[in-house]
Amino acid sequence: MGVNITGIVNFRNLKEGELKGKTIAVDTYIQLHQFMRTMPMLNDNKGNVTTHLSGLFYRTARLLEMKAKPCFVLDGPFLLPNEKPEERIMPRTSETITLKMAEDAKQLLLLMGLPVIQAMADGEAQAAYICRKGDAWAVASQDYDCLLYNAPRLITNLTMSKSRKTSAGKKVIIGMQAVELSNLLKELSINQKQLIALGMLVGTDYNKGIYGIGQKKALKLVQKYGSDFGKMFNELGWKDEYGWEDVFNHINKMPVVKDYSLKWKNPDKEGLIDFLVKERQFSRERVENAIKRCI
Repeated sequence: MGVNITGIVNFRNLKEGELKGKTIAVDTYIQLHQFMRTMPMLNDNKGNVTTHLSGLFYRTARLLEMKAKPCFVLDGPFLLPNEKPEERIMPRTSETITLKMAEDAKQLLLLMGLPVIQAMADGEAQAAYICRKGDAWAVASQDYDCLLYNAPRLITNLTMSKSRKTSAGKKVIIGMQAVELSNLLKELSINQKQLIALGMLVGTDYNKGIYGIGQKKALKLVQKYGSDFGKMFNELGWKDEYGWEDVFNHINKMPVVKDYSLKWKNPDKEGLIDFLVKERQFSRERVENAIKRCI
């Protein structure tokens, strides 16, 4: 689901050239979900879904053509407040993205020569950590959770460039956009912990939010109460399954893998042909052309 703070985040348009030479930590699961929601359903001759692989392969090839250096983060177990990583042994899956689909995506990325990091828990928290360590320039995602996890920079609409019509009938181009966390906090006149509290007011993956409080009202409330979160949540009537402290600490201290490795290799051309063309009936010409753009 992710936290919805679209209405209070000011993005700037991002030009393709700005990604050249920069490492981008990609929230892989959100991309796979996006492909499954927006692309026509594709299957191989055995009936296995290949939609997510098509979207992932060609979008990543486009990213490499821009001379960016993507690394891909996969979600670990979905942890609830007060749970420990060792208490959950399966990574996050859903009716849309199965464990097999996730494993196929991982295999594809490795054949493309790209780093894949398996998160201990939430993938966006891991991607944010990689950015905070200075090993990546930005997190690429379609939601805003990484900002709650203190990611210095967020990119949305990765490699996209398409048009849509507004309610007034005007044609607008939807392309890559970026937001700097430091600028966002300055514009909102709040700090990082207040941003977490704001997210909790409107609802996160770990709490439902407080009824009747939208993004702008939530912003006014955290500005009013400052860092006195206990007073704020108590007076507003926190009624979630978990205490507000549990949810806050869970987001603020999400466990991450600290000994990850980021290494890039040349694409395995023959491996990709076997994986995509021979096994899943992708167009050989399209795959070979995409591989050329990756080098």
